Amino acid sequence: MRRVALLLVLTVAPGGCKTRPAAPDARPLGNGKLRISSDPSGAAVIEEGERIGRTPLTIERRAMSRPALELVKEGYRTERVRRLVEDGRTVRVHVPMRPEVGTLIVRSGIVRGAKILVDGVERGNTPRKVDVSAGRPHVVEVRRFGFTPFRATVTVSAGETRDLDAEIVPEGKRRGPSGWLTVRSDLPATVMIDGSPFGSTPLERVPLLARRYRLTLSNPALKVQKTLKVRIPQGKTREINVKLRQ
Repeated sequence: MRRVALLLVLTVAPGGCKTRPAAPDARPLGNGKLRISSDPSGAAVIEEGERIGRTPLTIERRAMSRPALELVKEGYRTERVRRLVEDGRTVRVHVPMRPEVGTLIVRSGIVRGAKILVDGVERGNTPRKVDVSAGRPHVVEVRRFGFTPFRATVTVSAGETRDLDAEIVPEGKRRGPSGWLTVRSDLPATVMIDGSPFGSTPLERVPLLARRYRLTLSNPALKVQKTLKVRIPQGKTREINVKLRQ
């Protein structure tokens, strides 16, 4: 019996046998930094209920984390920040702080359409609701051509709504004694004072010269109207409750 030898031939590429190197172990994550700034600066930075500093502030945290931060400053809304920390890098985080606001309801008596300026900036015409930064004084001016201008310094608290009654009179006319008029009705109604439209009920403490006026309340949808005469007492508020429901 003839034996058959099997010859195994290995072909080796020039340069010898090459083996693929083993993949290196993944490098463990390190730390990264957050550089926190705000406008305005000086906001307290709160993390997990504890103040850790004021802006501008740089903090170092574990990479791939998202620290929950709050920025707090008096007169401004609390701003919340969550930003990813990148390994070995400094990430800049800039936060514009939004002021806390209050509201002024600016009226100018029976004269409508007078220009409102707050700190020199036009904010519409009377009557109008105007939001302003809370906790600091604002110069409010009310102007209309041919009338004496009104100017006052007003401060409102956060969330407060305040009436501002600007009394303006025609130039050259003496400003007489004044009082206020409040008008309420059992049905929604538009209000006219001496023939001039003045908004809808309820009207609260409208400044008027101390004299007699013709007051008309109407609701065209319900086809109801009522006219009456009222006298505004000097230095006092006249309250009128009008029954329109028939």
